[in-house]
Amino acid sequence: MNSNKKNMDEITSLARKKLDEWLFIQNYNFFKSMGSWMEFNKNLILYIFFVADVDLKLAEQNNFLEITKNQHRIILEGLGVNENDIVRIEYHFDSDENVQKNYQGSYFYRLR
Repeated sequence: MNSNKKNMDEITSLARKKLDEWLFIQNYNFFKSMGSWMEFNKNLILYIFFVADVDLKLAEQNNFLEITKNQHRIILEGLGVNENDIVRIEYHFDSDENVQKNYQGSYFYRLR
């Protein structure tokens, strides 16, 4: 195995943690994020959850979801990721309130 090869699973996980840190200092009641790197097709799926539906709606109205996507891309670039490393990034925004209400509080059910 080439030791210079990027470990995208580790890099995308670190990028998500850095994004979490950035989100926690914003004023939108961020709850948590989850991510999944798929090596076989170079796709990254990122789920970002706010505390309540109203927090998600406010973030959407203030263009904060697009700002968050851009911040995530900046973090990835800072970690040495380029456009050849990731084919597609899928962002999903939701709230813990919705998970509790509509998925029996189960993130497993929500992510399926």
